Amino acid sequence: MRNCLLILVFLCFNHFVLGQECSSIEVKGSVVDTTKAQPFYNVVIVNRSTGVGVFGSPDGTFDFKAKEGDEITLSVTGYKISSFVVMGYNCKQFKTIVLSLVTYQSKEVIVKPLKTLEELKKERQELALKETRTVKGIDVMVSPISALYERFSKIGKSKTLAAKLEHQDDINNVLQELLRLYVSYDVVDLDEAEFVDFIQFLNISEDFLKSASDYQLILFIKDKLEHYKSLNDYYYQKKDK
Repeated sequence: MRNCLLILVFLCFNHFVLGQECSSIEVKGSVVDTTKAQPFYNVVIVNRSTGVGVFGSPDGTFDFKAKEGDEITLSVTGYKISSFVVMGYNCKQFKTIVLSLVTYQSKEVIVKPLKTLEELKKERQELALKETRTVKGIDVMVSPISALYERFSKIGKSKTLAAKLEHQDDINNVLQELLRLYVSYDVVDLDEAEFVDFIQFLNISEDFLKSASDYQLILFIKDKLEHYKSLNDYYYQKKDK
């Protein structure tokens, strides 16, 4: 009888222990980079089930409480995000997170080398306005009406304007390459963001750009740049008053 009573007490106690549910589970663990040792980890743990977040320790360890079934997201700067579900044993869970580095894939960047003075001199000399009229030479005599239409029609004017704008772009591109080269050699001191504005101020003659020597061009641009900067300084000083 005594033995039966002891067995009954044991079964009741065992049922009570096994049937006991944890009100919370203590989650302990650490993050680790297996490729190299890190002196500091910026660990952020977010319980997505409750919306509550905590920080881990600088050495990569963490210790927090959650309920069984809660979804945990763990983030470390420079690494991929890790997730796991809380599943405790005896109201505790130990977790080791092996970190994976974030990889970035950027678009291909083409770095163009600076052009030489000789290359730019050749480009200066080759600047030429493209012919835009479709009726010219002997065709004008054969079809004068077409020639007049081409000359005065909106289409003809649009073609001429487009050609002029394209030609001006060619001139501006040559000047920008020159300025970029001068800046690299410390010939002039000008930020690249100011190139477009300075080229407009420069208002250089196409004939001079094509025929000037490198020395003449440098002296001309340096003189204009000095004037450009003095006007800008005067403008900003006056604006600040």
